Amino acid sequence: MQYISNIEVVKDPKNPDNEGKTFLFKYGSKIFDKLRVKFAPTEEEIAAAAVEGVDLVAAKFDPYNFWTGANFNLRAKVVKKQRNYDDSTLAPQTPFRASDAEIEKVWKGLYSLKAEIAPDKFKSYDDLKKRFLKVLGEDGEPAAPKSTVETSASKTSGGISVADINAAASDDAAPEVQSTDDKDSLKYFQTLSEDA
Repeated sequence: MQYISNIEVVKDPKNPDNEGKTFLFKYGSKIFDKLRVKFAPTEEEIAAAAVEGVDLVAAKFDPYNFWTGANFNLRAKVVKKQRNYDDSTLAPQTPFRASDAEIEKVWKGLYSLKAEIAPDKFKSYDDLKKRFLKVLGEDGEPAAPKSTVETSASKTSGGISVADINAAASDDAAPEVQSTDDKDSLKYFQTLSEDA
């Protein structure tokens, strides 16, 4: 899932020329969840916060609001070769500008999001349905195999067939574990390897 918002760069030490400028910012669910928890926390999030002594219901607000919203401090780092935003936070609530006239001036300069939700940005219902049926294997063509195990004994060339797998699954001759003692466990695994 992707989200798009108009943002104003407040501080950017690496690119100070961006400060005070408005941009369209595309972001994923990780950042959106940090915003969403402020205006629509889930029951699980409310319960988890309550354990820590935080009342998310009383602290709810719309971070996008010009008058009662909050700046978002974007902190990116690389974790396991992936960009990570876990350290990003919302600043305390504050008006976006000192006066309504200043807010209106910025608001009038925002980028339209209509181009981002235009019909040509999305696949048609028929295309989506066709793809869905193909994934389900219901498009009249055989579905792609779900396993690398051959399903025909004639193709196995001495390997394991589905019939062999089914026979092994119904075999009741497997030894039972009766003790958790280390020597008994070793003996159990030895009997398994001998039966194989």
